[in-house]
Amino acid sequence: MSTEQLKAMDQRFYQKVWSQGNLDLLDELLINRTLVYGLLTASLLAVYLVLGFAVQTLLSSLLGHNNDLVLVGSTLIVAALFQPLRHRIQQVIDRRFYRRKYDAAKIVAAYGATLRNEVDLNHLQE
Repeated sequence: MSTEQLKAMDQRFYQKVWSQGNLDLLDELLINRTLVYGLLTASLLAVYLVLGFAVQTLLSSLLGHNNDLVLVGSTLIVAALFQPLRHRIQQVIDRRFYRRKYDAAKIVAAYGATLRNEVDLNHLQE
């Protein structure tokens, strides 16, 4: 895509959002994701730095001062924590700031589970 096409696409998007009042889309794309990924980045950075410095100082007497194994291990731990931590932060933000959406999703899930348990599948097949 050329720069002109990208500008035209951006203009259409913002025009559609503002003219039709689709501020929920803007809220979902900008505010919610900014909160989630901002907190996720800060959390993962803190974990990485704590693991890097703490383990490096603890193991410096055993393995030497410059140990790349600690950095690789810290990186793998942070990579493994990415998805679970992102889901947990998303749940906290949804519960705290988007209560209506969170409650509606819980109600629909509970209704689906109740319906699954109470419906006799053999009776429906007849």
